[in-house]
Amino acid sequence: MVGPPPIADAGTNARIAALDAALAVLCRRIGQPYVPVFAALAADPAWIHEVAAGDGAHPAAGGYAQLARVVGASPHWNEFLAACPVAA
Repeated sequence: MVGPPPIADAGTNARIAALDAALAVLCRRIGQPYVPVFAALAADPAWIHEVAAGDGAHPAAGGYAQLARVVGASPHWNEFLAACPVAA
């Protein structure tokens, strides 16, 4: 499971950060791999700029590229890819 990303509203981001932490605990408890993205993206100037420049919640392509990099760097994502069968 991939966690929720930050948006361009500080109050909502406080709630998202709490949700991110709760989801991490839940996933750990049920044995579900969890890829947290909130903290990395909240600290990423490209994500923050693109979200703020758009509708406040969705970035342009550069922001989604940052999200893909964060997810792609997760060992859980790489384990998932390794377990996927390769189409012949």
